[in-house]
Amino acid sequence: MLTIGSNGSLFLQGSPVEIQKSDMTSFLMANIGSTCDVSGAKVKDLMELFQHLRSFIQEYFLEEYHVVDQLVKNSSDDGVERLDLYKEMVIDGSGYIHIIPKISIVPKEIEGQLGEASVVIVEKLVMNDFANALKETDLYSKFTLLDLLECFFVELGHELTQGA
Repeated sequence: MLTIGSNGSLFLQGSPVEIQKSDMTSFLMANIGSTCDVSGAKVKDLMELFQHLRSFIQEYFLEEYHVVDQLVKNSSDDGVERLDLYKEMVIDGSGYIHIIPKISIVPKEIEGQLGEASVVIVEKLVMNDFANALKETDLYSKFTLLDLLECFFVELGHELTQGA
């Protein structure tokens, strides 16, 4: 498991990762599908780490890293306590399952920079069971580094540009 901590700290299987900045892109790409956690990381910590994946972000998400980075740096109107990252499981009427990484912006009452907001991974799946297949079952899911990127460069980018 890859753990992203505060101030750029990284841990792999619980051991600190010591890596040169020039090797960071290769390291992150090698761990893109690995289970990932955030431990005390703030939005700015993740954005600083994601800068090493700029070309991947642009090719995979068709989004420029600097667009979301600037939105994060310039967002201070309502104040944000934290970002909750979760997955929504949709079971459509035909019985097909779709699991979608999502983000929820949790506001606080005083103004503050989005970059200083905490990031929390919520492992319990949010269920939209239109086929009524699972009824009242609690399910959980882990996040990968790719899921984190999707939350930031699809969901967060959309939330910030739509003024939500």
